[in-house]
Amino acid sequence: MKNLLRSFMPDHHSVRRHRALAFLGTLLHDPQIFHLTRHSAAGGMAAGLFCAFFPVPGHMIFAAIAAIGFRVNLPVAVAAVWITNPITIPPIFYLAYRLGSAFLGNPMEPVHFEFTLKWINTTFVHIWPALVTGSLILATSSAVLGYAGVRLLWRLAVVMKVRERRRRREG
Repeated sequence: MKNLLRSFMPDHHSVRRHRALAFLGTLLHDPQIFHLTRHSAAGGMAAGLFCAFFPVPGHMIFAAIAAIGFRVNLPVAVAAVWITNPITIPPIFYLAYRLGSAFLGNPMEPVHFEFTLKWINTTFVHIWPALVTGSLILATSSAVLGYAGVRLLWRLAVVMKVRERRRRREG
């Protein structure tokens, strides 16, 4: 599991030397944000999934800030954000709106998205509380499930590896 994840992650030295990230200074020099352990991978997954479900641009930036702040794996956090992409965003945010409306006890309004200032001032202002509430519920639940899922998968991989070693020793 660890080797598979490492094969997809960038080298921490190349990330530290990247010109576009120079403004972060020494924040990227914390070795903890690049180490791949059960705790750091699970924490990175939780941070990334939590940031992925909010209706704001710049998910990857927020996930990176959270990873640095909580000292969890930065590449895993940034990659986990990609669960929301142009294909998945509409159904995810529709689900968040439905969930938030049900939680707040508000009736759902038919929403026809338009990227105009008029739409933001008329429609978005009314659906915002339900959308944010639903997004917070989805973000929290996905972060908890992501954290637990990574920990469980990591544990299963370790158990399988130990069993394989025992079989080789006995056979």
